[in-house]
Amino acid sequence: MSESKTSMGADRGFPALEHGHLCAEKDRLGSRCQSIRQLLSHGELREASKSLARFEVSMARHMRIEEEILFPKFSDAAPQTAQLLVEELRRDHEALRGLLESLAATLERGCSALEELDRFAGLLNAHEAKEEMYVYPTIFHLVQPSEMARIASRLLRTSAGSEPGAG
Repeated sequence: MSESKTSMGADRGFPALEHGHLCAEKDRLGSRCQSIRQLLSHGELREASKSLARFEVSMARHMRIEEEILFPKFSDAAPQTAQLLVEELRRDHEALRGLLESLAATLERGCSALEELDRFAGLLNAHEAKEEMYVYPTIFHLVQPSEMARIASRLLRTSAGSEPGAG
C-alpha cells in the first residue's frame, strides 16, 4: 500500500478501516492463495482442497462485506461515477466465485488446478487494484470521519460473523 493512502486514512481518524482491517484481510487472502499454490505445486491435492474450502469461506465473507457495506457507501459518496464501477466490481465477484467453484471441482476430480488458481489470482489482483485506485480513495475523501468510524465498526462486526445489515 502506498504511504499516502495509509497516511490519508490515519489523518482522517479511521486507520482501522483501511490499514487495520482491509489491508490485513487482503494480506491474509493473498497468503492463503499462495499457500494453496504451493500445495498444488507439490502435488498435495487433498491438503490444497481443504485449504481451498477454508479460503472460499474467507472470500465469501470478504465479498459480502464489500457488496453490502463498501460498495453502497461508495455509490452514496460518488453517485455520478460509481454505478458502472460497482457493476464491474460485482461482475468480478461473480467471476471470482465461478473460478473458486471450478477450482474446487477440479480438485474433487483429483486434478491439479494451477491454471484455474492463476486465473483466479490474476482476476483478484486486478479487482483489488480497481478498489484501491477508485473505491477506497473516494470513500476516504468524501465520507466524514464519524461515518467512517461507523463503517469500520460494521466491518469489524461483519468479519467477526454478525450480520452486515445490523448497526
